[in-house]
Amino acid sequence: MSCASIRWAFNVTNWKPTFDQWKLAVQCVQKEECDRCYRFVFSEDCKTSMVGQLLMRKVVSECLGLPYDEIVFSRSSSGKPYLENSENFSFNVSHHGDYCVLAAERNTSVGIDVMKIEHRGKRSVPEYFSLMRKQFSSSEWDFIMQPGPEKEQLRRFYRLWCLKESYVKAIGTGIVFDLQSLSFSCPTPILLRNITTVNTKLYEKGQLKSKWLFEETVLDENHYVAVATQPIQQIGDEELRENNIQLRSFHFLTFNELMQNSKPFQRIEDNFWEDFKSKDEKQRPT
Repeated sequence: MSCASIRWAFNVTNWKPTFDQWKLAVQCVQKEECDRCYRFVFSEDCKTSMVGQLLMRKVVSECLGLPYDEIVFSRSSSGKPYLENSENFSFNVSHHGDYCVLAAERNTSVGIDVMKIEHRGKRSVPEYFSLMRKQFSSSEWDFIMQPGPEKEQLRRFYRLWCLKESYVKAIGTGIVFDLQSLSFSCPTPILLRNITTVNTKLYEKGQLKSKWLFEETVLDENHYVAVATQPIQQIGDEELRENNIQLRSFHFLTFNELMQNSKPFQRIEDNFWEDFKSKDEKQRPT
């Protein structure tokens, strides 16, 4: 397979693991990461964590030619998983709502973020916006608060949040970053499915970050995804930013595709299935 640029999405909500599927999944991740999955109280969170691990293991195995039992992930001080001695290969995973997504690149940093467009919690949308206002520049806030339905304001809010998170994850600084110092300009007002929008610009403390490329698309009606990379030398930046093109479309993986070429290597606990099935199915409020 070509590993120059990978964009994968897996619908975790629609996946209802069978005994055999969950057994295979557990056997294909390292023990400490499997233990991390099982520490989640809710089954959806456990599934999502497992899928994230399987996505990373799949991309490393297929792109770097490493057997599953030789892949060992470590975690940075901010908790970001990484593969040691892989300077020329970068990958990143994100999950929210129904999806877990992965982006991978050679010879460039990459960050990805996905958001489900929904409002949850006790606060009203105006109250939530008031709380989050300080994370956005004045021009971004003007973009969010354009006149129109509240749902469309939420869409613009989550779109900008995706962009900010994708950049922060690509540079690896974590949540300590001053998000208000990042200001995105979005010439394309509405994102469409099956179209990758690439003309969005980032200004950091007023300075254009011209070497960064941002890919935006929608996975479905309610999920936005953004990918940040720096830079792509073989394609002119201006060409990319002036045209909304199908650059790197997301491939929606089935479970069989996710596990294709996987090699079970981990011993499983006797109660691996019972412990998973006993988890609460309710998702945590956000």
